[in-house]
Amino acid sequence: MPRRSLTATWRRASTLATTATLCLGLAACQQSATRVAEQPATATTSPSASPSASPSASPSASATTSPTASASATAAPRAKRDPHGALVSQVPFTGNDRFDHAVNTLIRYRMRGVSGRMVTATAMLTVPDAAPPAGGFPLLVFAHGTVGLADQCARSRVPAVPGDSGERPGDPLQAWIDAGYALVRPEYEGLAAPRRHPYMVGVSEGRSVLDSAIAAERADRRIGTKVAIEGFSQGGHAALWAAGLASSYAPGLDLRGTVAIAPPSHLALQLTDRIAHPEQASSGGTDSSLAAMLLAGYAAAYPGLEPRRLLTARARAVFPTAYRECLEQIDETFSPIPLDQFFKRDARLGDFVRDLKRNDPARNRIDVPLMITQGRNDYTVLPQYTDRLVNTLRSQGVDVDYRTYAGVGHDDVSSVGDADTRGFLAAVLTN
Repeated sequence: MPRRSLTATWRRASTLATTATLCLGLAACQQSATRVAEQPATATTSPSASPSASPSASPSASATTSPTASASATAAPRAKRDPHGALVSQVPFTGNDRFDHAVNTLIRYRMRGVSGRMVTATAMLTVPDAAPPAGGFPLLVFAHGTVGLADQCARSRVPAVPGDSGERPGDPLQAWIDAGYALVRPEYEGLAAPRRHPYMVGVSEGRSVLDSAIAAERADRRIGTKVAIEGFSQGGHAALWAAGLASSYAPGLDLRGTVAIAPPSHLALQLTDRIAHPEQASSGGTDSSLAAMLLAGYAAAYPGLEPRRLLTARARAVFPTAYRECLEQIDETFSPIPLDQFFKRDARLGDFVRDLKRNDPARNRIDVPLMITQGRNDYTVLPQYTDRLVNTLRSQGVDVDYRTYAGVGHDDVSSVGDADTRGFLAAVLTN
């Protein structure tokens, strides 16, 4: 099977469902949200539910960047202690990624950023429009896949399509809501925020996931204490890091289990192998589009990394695209450049490779139930590296339920494995 482009395989990374593109543009919307200091007390939301629309492909980079939210906001009280997970504000969410039969809210919360300082992050919170069960609604945190690094690429920035009824039969995330689960979908650090996104930096991703759960529990009193995490592609990487960090970073969070769907791993090994063997480019894995996003994201996390010193003149000329545009344009720009023509022949990649190893999810010691799923015909997240990831985790004592699917690619692994992941998550959230 010939390798598909990075965009063709990752563009649906924001959802479990393999749905068609609903919207490629953004429209400016007004938001008036009250900022407050760090620490939350519980604040209850009561906006009216909006019609839903399931997540779709990443938006065009040329659009405006205002979040789609209602004009009124509820602010959280002042902080007194540890600020991470503090609720900053919440407003009714009316964007494309809202769901039906639910209260949809855009929350802003505090997380410890990759620099160690507190930053503000964004998440979309959806709670069933119904009375909660005893103990409150269980909470599922869903970590989306790659959309790009620019602020406007955030899922919460995609406005609703005019005239859209909001009905999305068969959407797996809508099914969770209909079954009585609350859902929070974090934007990672630097998305829907005025900072650069430290793409695929594990500590940043993991903290954004964990703090979105803490903030969600504080935003709506109907949410109970039971939490599970699910992530696809980049989100699978984030889910593994969140699971590994949970006991030290968020020990008060009742994390019951984690699912990682096609999680990238061993990126340092993939990069060095691909540079050494450019003739294997058609076999998939790391290419210049992914390398550009990794360099741009890691430069946000590691100030000593200077991407332009590592690149050929051809790659340097277009490198700003990695910061400014979303996934589709990034792929169109970088895919024509072979990886051995992306980096200079004398480029000193030691620090970059070291940082890639530092952020490998195989480093995590995970002490909650874990499921990893992988398609055997995945040409984006190559199955042989996920096999290695699982073997490493198991050698460290992690109990991994590993499911693989013959003939299944990156786009389809979520839907093909949905029954397995749904059964796993329902079990850990009801025990």
